Amino acid sequence: MNIYQLKYTDKQAAIFDLMDKGVLLKKLTYNEDEQLEPLRVTPNTEITKAVVWVGQIVDVPATEETEATFIDGYHVDVMLTETRDFGSSETFPKTPAHKFGIK
Repeated sequence: MNIYQLKYTDKQAAIFDLMDKGVLLKKLTYNEDEQLEPLRVTPNTEITKAVVWVGQIVDVPATEETEATFIDGYHVDVMLTETRDFGSSETFPKTPAHKFGIK
């Protein structure tokens, strides 16, 4: 298995890149007025074992006096049966917010 921890500017950017890399199926939907719907999470492909939409990661938790702060970006973890090059989107955190439970 190939596991990747990825960071994007937002969820839409993540969806587009994952579709481009063959992780998510390219699928467009239209409403009853035949207008293109906003892009949504799409079904996984044959190489995809899991996609975890981590989202924002808390950097400093909120207290009674302060609001929480977050690490930059929108985070996604993927598990694939094939290797993919995610370039600068791939991260290597020392203490990841999410881990796959693989034995």
